[in-house]
Amino acid sequence: MESFEEMSAEEVVGSSLIMSEEEKAGKTSFLAKATLIVMIGTLVSRSFGFLREVVMAAYFGNGMAADAYRVAYAIPNLLLQLFGSAAIGSAFIPVVTKYLTEKDDESVNIVASSVTNFLFLIFTFFMVIGFIFTPQISKLIAPGFVCDIAKFNLTVQMTRIMLPTILFLGMAGFVMGMLNSYNHFTAPAFAPVFFNILMVVSIVILTGKIGPISLAIGVTLGALAQLLFQIPFLRNRGWTYSFKFSWDHPGVRQIAVLIVPIVFSLASIEINTFVDTRFTSILKAGSVATLHYALRIWYLPMGLFAVALSTVLFPMFSRQSALNNFSGLKNSFSLGIRIVFLVMVPASVGLMVLANPIVKLLFERGAFGVDATAATAYALVFYSLGLTSAGALHLTNRVFYSLKDTLTPTIVAIISIVINYFCDWALVGPLKHGGVALSTSMVMTFNFLCLLVILRKKIGQMDGSKIFNTFSKACFASVILGIGSFYSWKFTASLVGESGIGQLLSVGIGIAVGGFVYLLSAKILKIEELSIFTNLLRAKFKKGKEVD
Repeated sequence: MESFEEMSAEEVVGSSLIMSEEEKAGKTSFLAKATLIVMIGTLVSRSFGFLREVVMAAYFGNGMAADAYRVAYAIPNLLLQLFGSAAIGSAFIPVVTKYLTEKDDESVNIVASSVTNFLFLIFTFFMVIGFIFTPQISKLIAPGFVCDIAKFNLTVQMTRIMLPTILFLGMAGFVMGMLNSYNHFTAPAFAPVFFNILMVVSIVILTGKIGPISLAIGVTLGALAQLLFQIPFLRNRGWTYSFKFSWDHPGVRQIAVLIVPIVFSLASIEINTFVDTRFTSILKAGSVATLHYALRIWYLPMGLFAVALSTVLFPMFSRQSALNNFSGLKNSFSLGIRIVFLVMVPASVGLMVLANPIVKLLFERGAFGVDATAATAYALVFYSLGLTSAGALHLTNRVFYSLKDTLTPTIVAIISIVINYFCDWALVGPLKHGGVALSTSMVMTFNFLCLLVILRKKIGQMDGSKIFNTFSKACFASVILGIGSFYSWKFTASLVGESGIGQLLSVGIGIAVGGFVYLLSAKILKIEELSIFTNLLRAKFKKGKEVD
C-alpha cells in the first residue's frame, strides 16, 4: 500500500487542480480520510468536553469556585502553550517531515530523542518554578481575587495540584506531533476523550468529599491518561528512543531557532486570554467563568473543523515547502481557506442567532441559572463575530511555519497583544464582559488579515478573487441561514415549549432548517467549494490510500 510519504508533491490535493475529475477523487482520498478521522475524533472529544462542562456547571455554576478553577487552570495552560504544544507542533513537524520525506530515519531518531529529553527537562523546570511562585502569578493574572481571601487561596491550591499537567500534556503534545508527522491522526484525535472522561468521574465522585479540589485532581489525572494512551501508537511507528542531546545536529539546531518566535506567535491567544482575565476579574463575580462557558461553545466548530483541517494540511504544507513546490502550496492553502469560509461563516451566524437557546440547552441546570445563561449568550454573540477569522488564522499560521518563517507571525502576534489590551480597556466599561469578547474577535480579524496580506507578498497570488467570491457568497447564504434558524426555532419553541425535550427539539430544528437553507442557497449561488467539500467526504468511501 502506497504511503503518504511516497506521494510526490504533485499528488496532493492542492496541486491536483489540473487533473481529471477521476484523478482528483483518487488524490483527495488521503485528505478526505484524514480530515474525517480528525473531525470524528474531535467531535467525540468535544462531546465529552461538553459533558464535562455541563457537569461542572451543574455542580459549581459560575460562582466563586468556578472562577478560581478557570484562573488556576489558566496558569499551567499558559506555560504549556508557551513551551509545549505550540512549539512542538509548529517547530517540530516541518523539520521532522523533511527527514521523513528524505527517508532519513537516523536523523528522525536523533532529533526526536533530543527534543524529548529537552522537553522533559524544561517542563519539569517550569513545574517547580510554578509551584514556588504560584501566589505571585495568581496575583498577576487575577488581581481582583486578592480582595477575596477564600477565592485567592483556593486558586493557589488548585494551581499547584494541576501543575503536573505541564509535563503530562506537554509530552502528549510531542507524541501527537510525532504521530501526525507519520500521518497517524487517530490516536491524537481521540486521546482528549480520556481527559474529559476522568474530569467528569472526578467531579461526580470526589466533589462531595473534597469540594472544588476535585476539579484540579480530575485535570491532572486526565492529562496523564491523555499521554499514556498515545505512547503505544508511537512505538509502533518504528521510532527508536535514546537518552541523548545531539545539539550539533542541524535538525535540532533548526528547531531551537524556530521555537522562540513560535512561542510568541502561537501563544498570543493565551496571552490575550490573560489580559482578558485581568480586566474581567474586576467585574462582578462569575464573569471569568461566564467567558469560559461561552468559549467552550465557540471552540466546538473551531476545533471540530478548522483545527481538524489545519492538522491534516500542516504536514502537507511542510512537504510541499520542503520540495519547493510553491504552486502546490498556494493551491492547497487557497482551497483550505475557501473551505474554512464555507463552513465557519454559517457557523458564526448560527451561533449568534441561536446563542441564548444553545446556552440554555447545554448549561442551564443546577447552579447555572437564567442570569448565567443570558450573560453567557451575550458573550457568545461577540465571540462569534471572530469565529471565521480565528479558523482562517489557524490555517494561515501553519503556512508560515511550513515555510520556516516564524518571525512574521511573531511580530503580528505581539502587535495583536497590544491592540487587545487597549481594546479591552476601551470596551470593558460600556460592554462589560461582552467588550472583552468583542476585543478578542477584533484582534483575531486583524491578525488574520495582516498575515494574509504578507503571505501574498511572500509567495505570490493565491486565487484572491476565488477566495473573496467564496467568502461573499457564504456571507449571503449565511444571512438566509440566520433568518431560517431563528424563526424556525422560535416557531417550534412556541409549540413545544423551552424545557426538556421541547428545548432540544426546537434548537435541533433551528439548526437543521438553517443548515438546509444554507446548503440550498450555496447550491443556487454555485459555490464551487461546496461540491469540493462534499467530494472530499465521499472520497472516504472510495478506494484510495489508507490512513490509520
